[in-house]
Amino acid sequence: MPLVIANYNPEWPGLFEKEAEALRSAVPTLHAVEHIGSTAVPGMSARPTIDLLAGAADVHGVDARALEGMGYAEAHRVGDREPGRRFFWRGTDAFPLYHLHVVTESGDLWRRHLAFRYRLRADAPFAERYAHHKRQLARQYADDPEVYAEAKSTFIEAALS
Repeated sequence: MPLVIANYNPEWPGLFEKEAEALRSAVPTLHAVEHIGSTAVPGMSARPTIDLLAGAADVHGVDARALEGMGYAEAHRVGDREPGRRFFWRGTDAFPLYHLHVVTESGDLWRRHLAFRYRLRADAPFAERYAHHKRQLARQYADDPEVYAEAKSTFIEAALS
């Protein structure tokens, strides 16, 4: 299924809140859950997948079985693994509804994800450049979400440098 960049949906924050509450109840080792990604930026077009950033004291101590009980699967592709991060998703391969990034709370990955979200929310011209870039990438890599994600990462890293 090709990548879809949808217009902003005002239901995204509510979907995040509902999912975050369910995660906090099911997995008490998740100390904080934040809404990140483009769906967390009012007015921004985005892939209609809610990104959640969950902070834990020990990412490897997070109960994957509890997450599996909620319908999450842990991703084991090379691009989904980096030190200090575990990545889970819920939905279907063709249409993931939620991406869950479990990182060390207040660690470098935590700070970087939140810094990028804050920049998108605070700097409208920057957010529009990012949205335009994503639309171009979605057309270019319509059938390869992994390459799309890697290409987005280059923009994000440059913005945080």
